[in-house]
This record gives sequence, structure tokens and C-alpha cells, in this order.
Amino acid sequence: MENPAGQLGIMPKVFLFLSLSGLFFSLFLEVPGIGYQSALNRKVNPDSSGHSHFQNWQDFYNTPNQYKIDVLHYDFAITLDYPTKRIEASSRILILVTQPIKTLDLNFSGKLKIEELTVNGISKEYRKSGSILSVNQSAFEGDTLTFYISYAGKPLNTGDGSFTWQGFNGAKVISTLGEPNLNPSWFICNDRPDDKATMDIRITNDSSFTSVSNGTLISVTTEGNTKTYHWRSGYPISSYLIALYSGEYERFEDRYISASGDSIPIEYYVVPSKRKAAQDDFSRHLEMFEFMYQIMGEYPFKREKYGVAGFNWQGGAMENQTITGVGHSLIGSNAGMETTYLHELAHHWFGNSVGPKTWRDIWLNEGFATYFEGLYLVYTQQIRSISEYMVGLRRVEFMDKMYNPNHENIFSRAVYDKGAWVLHALRYEIGDSSFFRSLRMYYDQYKYSNAATQDFQYICETVSGVNLKQFFNQYVYYGNEIPVVSYQYTVEKQGSVYLTSVMFGQKNLSEPYQVKFDLTLSGESESVVKKITLTEWTETKQFRTSFLPGKLTPDVNGNFIGFVVPVKN
Repeated sequence: MENPAGQLGIMPKVFLFLSLSGLFFSLFLEVPGIGYQSALNRKVNPDSSGHSHFQNWQDFYNTPNQYKIDVLHYDFAITLDYPTKRIEASSRILILVTQPIKTLDLNFSGKLKIEELTVNGISKEYRKSGSILSVNQSAFEGDTLTFYISYAGKPLNTGDGSFTWQGFNGAKVISTLGEPNLNPSWFICNDRPDDKATMDIRITNDSSFTSVSNGTLISVTTEGNTKTYHWRSGYPISSYLIALYSGEYERFEDRYISASGDSIPIEYYVVPSKRKAAQDDFSRHLEMFEFMYQIMGEYPFKREKYGVAGFNWQGGAMENQTITGVGHSLIGSNAGMETTYLHELAHHWFGNSVGPKTWRDIWLNEGFATYFEGLYLVYTQQIRSISEYMVGLRRVEFMDKMYNPNHENIFSRAVYDKGAWVLHALRYEIGDSSFFRSLRMYYDQYKYSNAATQDFQYICETVSGVNLKQFFNQYVYYGNEIPVVSYQYTVEKQGSVYLTSVMFGQKNLSEPYQVKFDLTLSGESESVVKKITLTEWTETKQFRTSFLPGKLTPDVNGNFIGFVVPVKN
């Protein structure tokens, strides 16, 4: 998900960091070493990682029973009535019991009236408390249950638009928005990001509406004045990524042909007044696909589609699996939307294919997609180096937590911008080759499943051979602060050499960090780069050079997550 308004104007042109040629076409083809294979054979259990004790709002939203089941398939049907704003729906859910249960708990919020509820064909008693529907059903490990429910009514519209009936420039559109926990207002589910399932969805509406959802269109059937669109997701999908769009749309498409010859349809659904703007705005998706292919390999959902549909949330875009939603008014609104479209496409690798294990790990979605915006701008030569992009994301202080944010701050700038900065700082910490091989291994290991932050950390350590405990503790798990390093220096001539003494001080922190950055000492015609590592509040580093350093420049390539500033005299 992205609110593009928060991303505009963040790319002042400074610092030359990486050349385009070396970045995209050499690092990603490197043959993995032994560490790559050993990591592929091991998955970290986050519950034993030492960080699962961080309390999260999800711990109160989901019940313990919801972690004892695994939804295998949703078979959902919904009929929409725009004039009355009512729905009629039914859902058949295939569930595997992974631990013994005495009640079956699912998420179902709002005031929709339940008309029928059965488990394995037998009517069951149930009770509803908040967003939890609890069904009296005992089961043992290994049992499979077929849960069926039918219901009707007016779905509540919560959050940024969980279920909306609206129009745009005279065209009617019905749309949903599920992240992080809004879909149960209309769709009963086990609403955990790590419980992925396949899905069939049948959407019935007036025949003037085109209905769109995740996956592949199986059929369109007409009965009287209505049409039913049957969509199927054969790839596992998290419940928050399930989407329904039904509108008076116009449709057009592109096709991306991959290097391996796969033909992937890119389908667009927009209201008539946005057709021309959408054709202009969406035209770079083919280049975006090629960019993602160069770094991360083939599109994860190549047997289905990629789609973009105009929807009723005007605050941004949402990366629903295979069908991104974009606010109608944003289409064609400004040039900054290009990186928003890339952001949502990148989520199909990081967020949709590799999903977060819990909402503690949301930065693995948003930080990654935000960083890929910068990589894309370098790829398309809109900027010379990613440091030009990163400088716009730097903050002296992020008010919210990046890892394990609370519910109201799950989409804060810390999750997006600091998340991207953690990746950029990690790249400096372990080097370009190890960084990009780590991204590929992380994706290959966890595609179509879920990963925790600890899993990503382990893979980076295995690939690089670098112990990253201190790095992740201070920048991810515990540290909410951004280091500010001050410096002043003196130069003394000692015979034929010059001794430069640089006094550093850390501030803006509750305790000293381990900080690393480059320091460039420049003379009239030559310069030297020194790697600086600081671990104390104050430290002095000394350097001998054959030339007189007339200028000291810290972090010239823009790799440091914090700030290095001279002491004011």
C-alpha cells in the first residue's frame, strides 16, 4: 500500500553513488556459494528466534484457536445490489485442523445477518464477539472441516474504505480495501497474514458492471439482467490481499513477454473518464516488469495476470494480489505516480509472494517496495544514483516504530522510509554482491509462503558471513532512534607526512550505536577514503597522509542511515 502524497518531492540530486551498468546486469547473475544452499535448506522458526515476545495488536485481534487451523481453500459467492447497497453472500471454506480445537474461530465483523451455518453439512451453534465468530466444533489434529455460511445485509465501511459504493465522474464503482484487517467486514476468513489459501470467487452484479478480483477469469455467465464473473486464485493468497472491484469500467491490456517466453497479461480496468489518462500512466508497466525481472526473476503469478483497477480510495494504491487498486483521482494526476505503480508491482514479490509472518514484519513489505522505487529510478536513468533518492527519505527522528508498529502506525513513514534505509545501510554493511544475492535467496526460499524479520536476517548472515546481530538490534528490533555523529579535526605536519586527528561524537541516542560510514580526506590533487567504525560516545581517529588534507567529507556516497555533521565553532 502506498500514499503517493507522502512520496512526492523526495529526490534532490546529490551524491554520485553507483553507475547504472554495474548495478543491474552483473550482480544478479552471480552463482550462489555454499552459504546459499545451506540457507535454502533451513527456515527459522520465529517463535524460537527471541523476538516473538514483542507484543503486537495482532495478538489481541486473533484468538489462539485461529493458530490451530490452516485454511486450504475459500469458495465464495457474492451478489451486489447497487441501488440498495446490500449484498447476499455465501462461503464454503475447506479447513485443515493442525492442533486439537473445541471451537472454530474465524474473523467476521459488521452486522451482516447470518442465514445458515454448517460444518461438514451439520448445523452448528455459534456466537459472535467483536470481529470473532466462534462455532461450537471440536476437531483433532489432521481433521478437515468444510465450513459453510450464508449471510446478507449492508457491509460496514470501515478504515479507508473496506467496502464502498461510490461513483466517479458519473460511473458507479464498488470496491474493497482489506489491509490490514478490514476484509472481514464482508468476507469471512481466518484473517492472519500467514494463513494463505487458494480461492474461487463469483461476483454477480447488474450486467452493466464489470467485476474483477484476484487470479484468473474462469467464466462470465449472463442470467437476465445480471452477469456473474468467476475468478480463481490458484496461487496461495493472504486474506488481506483478497479484493473485489465491480464497476462501469472500460478494459484494455498489455502483454509482457519474459525472457523465457512467458506471455503475461497486464489488464487495466478504469472508469471511462480516466481511459486516456490511464493509457498514458500505465504505459511504463512493461518496463517495470523488465526491471523487476532483471533483479528478482520472473513474475511470481505468471500463470494468472497482473492487473490495475481504479477504486474508491483516493488516498493511494493497494497491492491486492494480481489486481492492484489505484484511486480514480490519482490516475494521470502527476509524474510521481510512476514510482507508486512500481511500488505496488514490487509488492508482488515482497508482500504478496513472500508475505509477512505477522504484522510485526510489515516493514518487509513496505520498506522493500520503497527501496525498489529508488532502484527503479536508477534503472530508468531518472537519477544517477540511489543516494539521490535515499537522501529524501532520511529523518533525524522517526516518531513511530518500524518493527512491530502499533495498529494506527502500521503505515507510518518509519515502516516505509526507515525500512528502505535499513536495506540501504545493510547493503553497505555486507556489500553489493551479498546484498542482492540475499534478496534473491530470501525470495526463492519463502515465495508463496511467509517470512519473519529473523528469517531475512539469517539469510543475510549466511550469504555474507557477517554477524548482523548488532545491526538488526539497533536499527530494527529495539532502536527507534537515528544516530547523529558530530566531528571536528586538526591537521599536524610530521616530517614528510600529515597527521589528521578527527574527534567524533554520537548523539540523538539513548546509548551509543555501532555506526559505520566512509570518510574522504581530500587534498589539492588527491584523496583517500577511510572506513570509520564508531562504538563509543566519543572517539578520536587518526590518519597519516602524504598530502595536506584541506577538506574532510563524510559519507560522500550517502550510505549512512544517520547524519554526520561538523561541530559548529
